[in-house]
Amino acid sequence: MTSKIAWPLASPTTIERVSDEECRGGIVIRRGRLETPFGIAYAAATSGGVCCLVFPEDEQEFVAELSRRYPGARVVPGEVLPGSETRLHVRGTDFQLAVWRALLEIPAGETRSYGEIARRVGKPGAGRAVGRAVGANPVSLLIPCHRVTRSSGATGNYRWGSDLKREILAREGYPR
Repeated sequence: MTSKIAWPLASPTTIERVSDEECRGGIVIRRGRLETPFGIAYAAATSGGVCCLVFPEDEQEFVAELSRRYPGARVVPGEVLPGSETRLHVRGTDFQLAVWRALLEIPAGETRSYGEIARRVGKPGAGRAVGRAVGANPVSLLIPCHRVTRSSGATGNYRWGSDLKREILAREGYPR
């Protein structure tokens, strides 16, 4: 089953951590396929919120990613996201969660550099570490990692390709 999501998506209101204990305890994760303005995506959610939103090559890649990120979880088919979920329930380190929360503060149509995010989370000079945290974002679009650019203003890389990053930014009103 493929669900269609409305654009723009609602901004998440909270980010909570999925604990190792929850994974080992067999947390239930619903997974589904989404039709987005940017192509097919796959999303997953726990009872606590969305835990994954990605643009993999195929469903098998998505299921493998869920298994890596949430070992011990019980993954079941189900509808996820059609625009209503505003809570996120993800696995990450304290630093990653701080970076992801900082990304939520970037308004649509604007960008911030890796260095600006590093300063925002109280780690000036940690631009590369911010880049790794941005790259580890499990919830594309909802945690707007596409809004992070190089200090030169160049859009830079994106896990799902630079063209997709530019397309998302353009839809949000970011000037080219």
